[in-house]
Amino acid sequence: MTASKHRLTWARAVGAAAALAAAANLGLTAPARAAQKDTEEVDKLKQQVKEQRALIIHLIEMEQQRNEMLLRVLRGDPGAPLPPGALGGPVETTPAPAPNKIAAAARAETARAGGGRGGVVTGKVTVDGKAPDDLYVYVRNVPSGLVRNHAVEIKQKDKRFVPETLVVQRGTKVSFPNFDAVYHNVFSPSPVHPFDLGSYRAGDPVRSETLSAAGVVDLYCNLHASMRASILVVPGP
Repeated sequence: MTASKHRLTWARAVGAAAALAAAANLGLTAPARAAQKDTEEVDKLKQQVKEQRALIIHLIEMEQQRNEMLLRVLRGDPGAPLPPGALGGPVETTPAPAPNKIAAAARAETARAGGGRGGVVTGKVTVDGKAPDDLYVYVRNVPSGLVRNHAVEIKQKDKRFVPETLVVQRGTKVSFPNFDAVYHNVFSPSPVHPFDLGSYRAGDPVRSETLSAAGVVDLYCNLHASMRASILVVPGP
């Protein structure tokens, strides 16, 4: 074989090898390119999800703020603005009325409805199936101040207190006139309202005591051990 033939054969071999190598490279890079494209698509989707999540969180925070503003308005919080669009469109608001104005309006409405009376309580009380001779009814747990210009009396007569039982409201003035010719000395050792009026008899100026504390006030005569009475001082009407 001549030298020229050897060179032609070698050239053909080199060309065939290069073609095979190019074909091999083309076969290897196609899947790699597809994988790279898939990775880019996944990254793009992740970014979109991240942005949508941030948007959703922002919308939730705005809704929470709107709900808090509505609650403040419903509670009558002065100066609480009504959120825009709460009633379906732009809204102009005014501050809520002050508490003292609300209370005054409520009192005025109560006065118009019933003259300031809260209600009427009716009923029948029996003791051992019979109506008692003396009965006192009062309301507990009702805020009330001292009663003004209200006075009652317990007589000292025939060496007795008359009546022997009495119910009064706080602030009541109780007088103890003496109708006996003998001296009497009205006093009370009760912790609720202890007092001692001293000794006096019929014709002397009547002595009295204003009871301002709620509770039971027991009465005695310092000169006659048989004389006893009790006053229940109630906090309300």
